[in-house]
Parts: sequence; structure tokens; C-alpha cells
Amino acid sequence: MREESMEKIDMKKTHEACYTATKTVKFVDVPAVSYITYQSAGDPNVSQDFQDAMGVLYGLAYTIKFASKADGRDFTVMPLEEQWRTENPAEFSEQQKGEWQRKVMIAVPEKLKTIVRHPVEKQ
Repeated sequence: MREESMEKIDMKKTHEACYTATKTVKFVDVPAVSYITYQSAGDPNVSQDFQDAMGVLYGLAYTIKFASKADGRDFTVMPLEEQWRTENPAEFSEQQKGEWQRKVMIAVPEKLKTIVRHPVEKQ
């Protein structure tokens, strides 16, 4: 397939309301989205496992992108998204990052969600 005729999916454009900052608070409808994810706990600033996982996560995202592109379906790799929490939300504090639990995610187009179906375990 010639690259000029290949459709490129850009979720930042198709879900623009979710990825555009505004000066005022507004409610948006967030569609169901597929992600590749990594879950961990502790302070990301001092965790070598976290730093290594970010390389693996982006490496996986770009591997999926280029495999998909070779198959005629290109997409833009999305920015990293994170969700943080603690066991007791009332005690969530920026000063206690060692107690954080997080899920780090990169969205992938719905059409590609069957490429990665199983978790990758650390060896």
C-alpha cells in the first residue's frame, strides 16, 4: 500500500475534547478507549523499575505502530497518561510519593486492540 493513501488515525484529533486544555472547567464525554498499561507503586523519581518500564511501554507502543503501519493502518502514538491513588484517598500527598500507586497508560486505536491481549510479566 502506498503511504500517501494510508489513513492515519490520530486520537488527539478524533477525541479532541479529551486532549485539549481550556481556561474554564467543562464536562466532556470520554469514550471507551483501549490502552497499553503499566502498574506500579512507589516514588517514580527514584524507581529504576519505573524508568525501565517507561522505555518498555513506549517501545511497545512504537512496535505496535510500525507493525500496524506495515499492515496499512498507521496511527499517532498518544501521550502518556497516568492515574494515581493511595489506599486512603484522604491521605494522598505530593510529599509521600513512596505510598502512591499508579497506572501509566498509552491509548491505542480501538481497531488495534486485539494485537496485545496478555499482560507482560517482569522476568
